Amino acid sequence: MTSPGPKKSGFLAKLQNMAVIPLPVDDGQPIVRPRGVTIASVLAIVAGVIFLLGGALGFATAPSLLDSAVKQYNAGISSCEQTFGGHGSTLATPTVASLTSSAAVCRSSTDLTQSDKDGFLKSQRTFGVIFVVIGLVVGAAGWFLRNGARWAKRTLVIGGALLLLAAALLKLSTPITLVATLLMAIAVVMTYVGKNAAFFMRVAMRGKQH
Repeated sequence: MTSPGPKKSGFLAKLQNMAVIPLPVDDGQPIVRPRGVTIASVLAIVAGVIFLLGGALGFATAPSLLDSAVKQYNAGISSCEQTFGGHGSTLATPTVASLTSSAAVCRSSTDLTQSDKDGFLKSQRTFGVIFVVIGLVVGAAGWFLRNGARWAKRTLVIGGALLLLAAALLKLSTPITLVATLLMAIAVVMTYVGKNAAFFMRVAMRGKQH
């Protein structure tokens, strides 16, 4: 006589029941969208709006960010002048003989050129445009997600993965974009759970029949 296997805990049992739902036979009736798919769609659209507004704001405020960065950099140069009597190549060699960390920074500092300023402005505006495009794509994917569009689901999966990699490896993120990415991740997970997953499967099967 074999003993029954260990029973799964209530949480694991519920998770399994949510993840594995038998696909009903297509009876030709209109496919009812589960509430979870609607919620996932709304979350994706909200994430898209956040990316869109964040990108537009970043593009619009690029000149003011440049002014602030230049003022901060020039303040550091002035501090070098007052403390060590110079910066960059103008820092006296005897002073450099016993460089502290602050003196080393002053020694490596150079005057900003117009090319430096233009490069900063261009990079800020480029990132702004990129996030605007991301917002439009994510928002569109969220809108069509409610209809069971597989391309929308895949777009959110791939986009979310790329954004997480960019945040982890390239540090291309802000608290706002991290919130938007989290909303995308939640939306994606919801599409793979229970009735929501069955909804996308039924829509895909219905599409193959027509």
